[in-house]
Amino acid sequence: MNRSDIDDLLGSLLSGWYESIADWVPPGRGSAQLCVSCPSSILVQAVDVSEWPHDLVHQLAESLESALLQIVDSLPEPPTLSYRHVEAYLASRVLRHAADLQDVFRECVEPRLDAWATAELQRVFAKAGRHS
Repeated sequence: MNRSDIDDLLGSLLSGWYESIADWVPPGRGSAQLCVSCPSSILVQAVDVSEWPHDLVHQLAESLESALLQIVDSLPEPPTLSYRHVEAYLASRVLRHAADLQDVFRECVEPRLDAWATAELQRVFAKAGRHS
C-alpha cells in the first residue's frame, strides 16, 4: 500500500465517521469512562479523547487501529517498515485532519450535548418542583 492508498483509506474512514456523526444522538451509548485503548490510540495526537463522548471517540479510534493493521498487513514480505513507522506515518496523516475533527466535534456534537443536558436539567428541576 503506497502513501496515496493510505490517504485514500484514511479519507474513506473519516468520511464514514463524519456521516455517522449525523446520526448520533446524546447521550450516546456505552460508558462515560474512557476505555484502555482510546487514550493510547493514534487519535490522541489530533483530538482530546477525554473531552468528547466515548462512543464517538472509540468508533474512530477503532477504525484507525483497523486501518493501521490493514496497512501493516499489506506491507511486502519481508516488511521494510516496522509497525511503529507505519503508526507514526498514519498519526501524522490524522494530525493533518485535526482541525476538521475538532470542528465536527464543536459544530455537530457540542450543540447536541448542550441541548440534551439542558433538557435533562429542566426535566430534573420540573420533577423536583412537583415533589416539593
